[in-house]
Amino acid sequence: MEIHIVYCTDDNFAMICATSMVSVMENKGDEDICFHIIDNQISNVKRDKMQDLIERYSNCKIDFYPFPDLTAIFSHELHYDAEHVSISSYGRLFLERILPIDVSRILYLDCDTIVLKGLSDLYSMNLQGKVIGGVDDCKSVRYRKVLGIPDNANYINAGVLLIDYPLWKKYKCEEKIVQYLEKQHGRVHFEDQGTINAVFYNQIQALPLQYNVMTHMFDLSFEELMAFRKPAVAYTKQEIECAKADPTIIHFTSSFLTKGRAWDVNTNHSRKSLYQSYMRKAGCTENLKEKQYSFKARVRIWMVAHLPRKCLLALAMIAHEYINPLKFWLIMRYNR
Repeated sequence: MEIHIVYCTDDNFAMICATSMVSVMENKGDEDICFHIIDNQISNVKRDKMQDLIERYSNCKIDFYPFPDLTAIFSHELHYDAEHVSISSYGRLFLERILPIDVSRILYLDCDTIVLKGLSDLYSMNLQGKVIGGVDDCKSVRYRKVLGIPDNANYINAGVLLIDYPLWKKYKCEEKIVQYLEKQHGRVHFEDQGTINAVFYNQIQALPLQYNVMTHMFDLSFEELMAFRKPAVAYTKQEIECAKADPTIIHFTSSFLTKGRAWDVNTNHSRKSLYQSYMRKAGCTENLKEKQYSFKARVRIWMVAHLPRKCLLALAMIAHEYINPLKFWLIMRYNR
C-alpha cells in the first residue's frame, strides 16, 4: 500500500517533523511512504538532513512544496496564538492549491506526533462518505457554541486528519475555508483547527482514539478528564485506557499539567523517554534544549507544583470551560 503523508513545518519545527517521520519509517510494514512537506522557509541544511533520513529506509520518498502566500489569499490578517501555534499549520487548509498529486487519500500529521505502528489500517479506514476523519478532542458544548456548530457535532483535534482527497476537491473545501476565515476577519478559536471544525462539522467521521492519543489523556484520570473538560462527546473509560496502553499515534500536545514539550530537556512529560528515543534515531538530539519559560508559564508551573490537585483542576476548569470560550465568543462576534 502507498501512503501519502502531509506535514506542515517551518525551520524551527523541521527536526521535530523529522523525528515524526523517522517514527513512521521505523514502524511501517510493507507500506510505501510518500512524505509531502509543506515548507515554510526550512533551511537548506535541514531540508538536506530530512532527505538523508529518507534514504536510510526502503520504499520511502519525500517532496517539498512552498508554503502559500496567505496575504494573496486573504484580505484580513490571520490571527493566531504564537506561543502554542505556528502559522505553518494553516498550510493543511490549502492542500489543493499546494499539492500537485492525484491520490484517493491524504493523511495529515502534526509534527509533534510519534507513530508506533504501521498505518495501513488507519489509511484504509471507511470514512462513511465523509470528507475528513479525526479523533474527538474532548471539548465541551461551549466550544461548539463558540464556533456556531451543533452541541452534538464532532469536534476533532486537527493533529491527525484522514482526508478523502477527491471529495475535498469535489466539495470545494478550500473555497469554503477562505469564505469562513474572511467572514471571521481571521479570528477563529483554535485557529485552523477551529476552522476545520466550523466548516466541516457535518463532514467529519470520528476515528478511534488510538490514532491520536493526546497529552491530556496521560495527564488526567478518566474522572478528572470528565470533570475538567466536560466533553460533549465522551470516550468510555475502557476506550481511553486501551488507547493509552496500545496507541498507534501519540500526539505530544501541550498540557497545563506538563512542563514544556517532549523535546525539552527539563520536561516531565510521561512519555518523554519514548519521544526522545526517536529524536536520537533521527539524529536530532541537538534540539534537546533547556526551555526558557515565559512569566505566565512559570506561574503555571509553580501552581502545578504547589497547589492541591483538586484545587488546581478546579481553577483550570474555570479557565478552560468558561473564561476561554467566552473570550473567543466575544472576539469572533464583535472584534471585526
